[in-house]
Amino acid sequence: AHVWVRSIRALREQRDALAAFLTPAERDRMVRFHREEDALRFALGRSTLRRVVGAWRNVAPLSIVFDVGEYGK
Repeated sequence: AHVWVRSIRALREQRDALAAFLTPAERDRMVRFHREEDALRFALGRSTLRRVVGAWRNVAPLSIVFDVGEYGK
């Protein structure tokens, strides 16, 4: 098992880099968060998951598609 810890301060500096790994729909969702911290956590989670799964599957991160349910989860 792996555990990664990131500070919000460091994430603010990497906002654009994180958004580069999000789909247009995910970027739209990111800007709808009221709190910047929540938007950054969302971007970090999705971009990290996409990069990890992409590396594991040996495919480009943006080729990974996540299904979103009725409630956006």
